[in-house]
Amino acid sequence: MSTKKSVFTDDPRHIARRVALATLFSWGFLSQNLDECQQYAESVIEAKDYDIDLAKFLIKGVTENIDTLDGFVGYVAREYPVEQMAKVDLIATRIALFEVMIAKNSPLKVAVDEAVLLAKEFGGDGSGKFVNGVLGSIAKLLNLG
Repeated sequence: MSTKKSVFTDDPRHIARRVALATLFSWGFLSQNLDECQQYAESVIEAKDYDIDLAKFLIKGVTENIDTLDGFVGYVAREYPVEQMAKVDLIATRIALFEVMIAKNSPLKVAVDEAVLLAKEFGGDGSGKFVNGVLGSIAKLLNLG
């Protein structure tokens, strides 16, 4: 997982989402204890002065609702099976969906913008467009926007 310079490096909520993404990425591959994965993520991305409560909330929320979140992703992105999607893209999408659909703690535009930023920062060249497309399709499907 390569990292590019973040546009919002000083925003505590954006840093929390970065930590959540890195934690979930590590957990997805290593299946370790989430607290250990979060500590590792914090050190790798050099996270300081961030909203730790938000990070923990997102990590717990995504892991507890992963099947529901993946069901929506799989439904709108049928040509890209969830298990074959780029993990960064999938995790960024999961975080945004959790915030908008389940926690309802973030406006749609904010969640989508954050997910696209995370995908661009940690993912490949087409990651931002892919995440934006998937989230846009789900928003239309559920009449969220």
